[in-house]
Amino acid sequence: MDSIAGLIPPIILVAIIILLVKRSRKANNKDTFLADISDTETSAIRANGSNSEYLEGDGIWKRFRDTTRDSMAQSLSVFGIKTELADRGRPEESIGISYGWVPGTNSLGIIDIEDGLITFINVIRTKSKNKNEPPRYKYVFCVPDKTIPMEHKALSIKTIRRKSFPIFGKVLDVEWQGASNVEPLVKLFSKDDEVEQFVSECGDITVRTHPNKFQGWTIETNKRNITGDYWNTLQKIANYLISSPR
Repeated sequence: MDSIAGLIPPIILVAIIILLVKRSRKANNKDTFLADISDTETSAIRANGSNSEYLEGDGIWKRFRDTTRDSMAQSLSVFGIKTELADRGRPEESIGISYGWVPGTNSLGIIDIEDGLITFINVIRTKSKNKNEPPRYKYVFCVPDKTIPMEHKALSIKTIRRKSFPIFGKVLDVEWQGASNVEPLVKLFSKDDEVEQFVSECGDITVRTHPNKFQGWTIETNKRNITGDYWNTLQKIANYLISSPR
């Protein structure tokens, strides 16, 4: 009897806690408990999807998912660029991911573009945030080009910004690097002041093709906030890519 009597206080305490939790949930319907997470929401969290019913309202997965793709689509829309968030799982999500899957690195999905030479953007998280650093991203602007065969030797051009002082210094010059098979493009880019200014302000870019994966070009940058002027310059770069001799 003494042992049973000794269990009464803990049992009463647990009952009180359960009662308080129930009352709290009734008082505030926005509170979410782990036990309330449905299988659908859990799958959405794992997939980092965007076109889920839980994007709206107070679904629990909205608190976890990375909304960088959504924010970029919205910012482009401000400048009259018609965008649409594509369903997750598109094969194009692999474009721009060069080294396979590592923790914290994955595509957040595709942004489809209605008009222009850039038809979609793959938003890639290249590094998850930690206690010392914020997350990092790469934005892959995709330019279809039917003159590029699926099977070919990869073409690549990259920039190196020369600064007056490492990291924080003023950009003094932009150097374009590429093999001889892309020399005409290198000359076009290096002679265009608007393109040079874009790289100076937005950071180094990489232009390349993706054999057996994508029939076209990509322009890759870490710049998230693309203004209307920057978008026009990206379109100009895309035009050079599909119209230049090579």
